[in-house]
Amino acid sequence: SIHRENIVERGLSTLDKMFYQFGLTREHSLSYQLYNLNFAIDFLQKVDPTSANINIFKDFTFSFLQYFSYSKGYQFAIGESFRSINTNLVAKLYSAEQNRQIENFPTTILEDNQIYSNEEFVSSISSINKNNRLHFVMTNGHNSQIHKQNDNLSFCLAIDGIVVFDDAGYSDVGSKEQIEFLASSKAHTTVDVKGKKWCTNAAVTNCDLSIRQNSSTILINGTHDLINGHTVSREINIAGSEISVYDRVSNLANSDTIIQRFILSPEMDISILGNTVSIICTKHGIDITLTGPPMSKINKINHGFYSDKLKQVDQSLNGFEIHSEGKLTEPISISIK
Repeated sequence: SIHRENIVERGLSTLDKMFYQFGLTREHSLSYQLYNLNFAIDFLQKVDPTSANINIFKDFTFSFLQYFSYSKGYQFAIGESFRSINTNLVAKLYSAEQNRQIENFPTTILEDNQIYSNEEFVSSISSINKNNRLHFVMTNGHNSQIHKQNDNLSFCLAIDGIVVFDDAGYSDVGSKEQIEFLASSKAHTTVDVKGKKWCTNAAVTNCDLSIRQNSSTILINGTHDLINGHTVSREINIAGSEISVYDRVSNLANSDTIIQRFILSPEMDISILGNTVSIICTKHGIDITLTGPPMSKINKINHGFYSDKLKQVDQSLNGFEIHSEGKLTEPISISIK
């Protein structure tokens, strides 16, 4: 026979495994945050309509969606996330006024810098000047291999709703080869050690991520040990139109090659001269100069593909890699004109 109590107990146990207590899904994804929330709310409303978790989960997700949406109807493809927000689920779960707030947040004029953080994601919205909005997001988590990409400490950046530093994204309709590529470190703006594998056992890995504001500078720090034999840390400083990226990798041998990879939006044009990369998009008035370590080698990415807003995987990847031998000594500077 079927006992309701057993079903409810199993369901609540599943929710404990799917979510942190404060409401974040453990599946490393903006898209699955909303997808899992829908099932959680349906279940809780049936078994305990007075459960505090209904509002805890909904309120958390409401803030989360806003801070990772860069344009009306679209979110950063950070984590294993689709580019398009599931507006049908948003309409089902939230009021009409909340729907409008989520839609309008990416274009809302903010007088002060806004920072947001949870266990695995951070977001910073700041002003380059009085008229331009810089939106920076980063991720770092490892709970299991469920919807897990090798994207720890990867980031995306948009200026006035135009994505500059991007992510290859996620698709559930691509081929096995395509989906495996999208999950690999080669599809993200992150740090690699050439020839070293990423750990798949969440029980033995550690990840930390934090954000704070110090006067007019936003500081982001993250650390992980998913690359076998190494601890990787990334420090981001954002001050107006200037960004510095300081990466460190432990236990390096002189023969190790460190790869700092940068994925760009397909709309960006790049040119490389020595240790300097110019990132231009005339259509949107984007003009950025990135300067790498003086002894590094910088090459355009010539492999890989994106998952687009329709989940199709057919566009060649755009970006570049900075290769350094044996150690990382200098930060990377990004200057927005």
